Amino acid sequence: MSGILGSLGGGVELLVGSPAPLIIGDLLLQGHEVPARISIGGAQAVTIHRLPGGGRIIDAMGSDQGVIAWRGLFTGPDAARRARALDFMRQQGSQRIVSFGDYTFNVVIVHYQYDYENRGAVISYRIRCEIVPDPAGNGTGANDLAFALQGDFSIGLDVLQTGIASASSFATLGGRSGDARLAALAGTLGTVAAGLEATAQAVDAASTGPANAYGPIQANLGIPGLALQAVISGSAIGVAASPDVPLSFASASALAVATGEAAMLAAAVRGGGHLNRINANLATANAATAGTRVSEPLVHA
Repeated sequence: MSGILGSLGGGVELLVGSPAPLIIGDLLLQGHEVPARISIGGAQAVTIHRLPGGGRIIDAMGSDQGVIAWRGLFTGPDAARRARALDFMRQQGSQRIVSFGDYTFNVVIVHYQYDYENRGAVISYRIRCEIVPDPAGNGTGANDLAFALQGDFSIGLDVLQTGIASASSFATLGGRSGDARLAALAGTLGTVAAGLEATAQAVDAASTGPANAYGPIQANLGIPGLALQAVISGSAIGVAASPDVPLSFASASALAVATGEAAMLAAAVRGGGHLNRINANLATANAATAGTRVSEPLVHA
């Protein structure tokens, strides 16, 4: 029992995780570099005609996308180098892809400033980006898109494989390595990981092919999406409780299996987020040739 409880920290860490990475251009931001909050939205550009007697006519002129702005911290021996990398993007003034969560935008960095602190051990920065309207066909930066896709495939695979390993270790701790439901969920997660690896190879091949080569790849993402949704639903059964029926465990092995299911749930949710972002990035690439952009999330948690 003490061994199980001593290992719970690993499951909790996987469940809450560190901040999801943010990609801007060819720079992958993680940890303290990623903000806790990013505001998204904008306004509707309007012309208001005011009439005698208080009447008015409002003409909607179209969507006016708001800026994407955030702040973060670079730390460690590479802090100054990474801060200068963002400043170089600002100086270039070219369009860059910003990708986080399920969102992907084509942007131009309009303001960036950083503060050199503690002899360079800590560098705080502030950045503001203007969104380039869709369609994203002009100067989207194929290298940025490829980097964003590679980052999501790599991190997504790591998350899934960590979830499988964590669930297996908890099952072993509880003496329940043969638990049927946990084994089935781990098998499904392994199938998704293998599918993502194959898709990553297809994306690499498509990056040097015709402009419309991403279309069939995006269409096939629905299969791993359905599988991840099934893992989320299946693993939630063992860890969810209604307000009136609190969770209880008859034995240490039952606790271990439930903790393994929690790790599996966390991995599926985080992996689903990366799959959704891969889908959104491929939709951005397809928009350049197909003229439409449909990127509804594949996984809902």
